[in-house]
Amino acid sequence: MTNGINFTANRYRLPLEGYLNLPWKVVAYGYFEYARTACNNRDSFANTLRRDDYFQVVFQLRRPVTSWMDVIAGYTHISNPSNIQDYQYNRNIYQLLAMFHY
Repeated sequence: MTNGINFTANRYRLPLEGYLNLPWKVVAYGYFEYARTACNNRDSFANTLRRDDYFQVVFQLRRPVTSWMDVIAGYTHISNPSNIQDYQYNRNIYQLLAMFHY
């Protein structure tokens, strides 16, 4: 739950994630999240109750290169359709990461 004149809302989330071992020590990782935001008051600019649907999809390929470091290549897509145009957005993120273990 969030608070504020335009942000008092309930958010309901459904996250799912999974791993799949592939050849050559590569691990595929997938994540999906759906969330529904239902605001309890009228937006002060649009004068309507805000309703958002949030979608996030993550796909990564992970591979260890040493006993203390993994390399990760990934893609994330986020979409937030809303009944108020100012809150709508789409985002694509491409990743190349190094994850260190200690």
